Amino acid sequence: MEKVNIPKKQASLREQTESRESLQRIYDTYGANSPEFYDAIKNLLVYLLNRYMNRYDEDCLGDCYVRLLDSFAYWDKSKSNIISWIHLVVRNKISAYCYNETKKMREGNE
Repeated sequence: MEKVNIPKKQASLREQTESRESLQRIYDTYGANSPEFYDAIKNLLVYLLNRYMNRYDEDCLGDCYVRLLDSFAYWDKSKSNIISWIHLVVRNKISAYCYNETKKMREGNE
């Protein structure tokens, strides 16, 4: 597994807002199942993997993206912004992935 270095720079509020609005425009224009949307969120997904797992895992990245695509059917724009939704879905998927990975290791050692 390769480790991806993510810069520790804090984004300003204006940069965060512009990023969220840009991602929202891409989602509204092309949809969630488009290469443009995937390119826009791939860095965010890699950042979240490193934040919650402390490593890069290609299988987990793919699982997170598939889960994210499935979850957009339930997303309500009036209740949360797109980046908050992505964080929530990806964090939950990473947590489940790590739990299942640990469970497999534990069962293999018995």
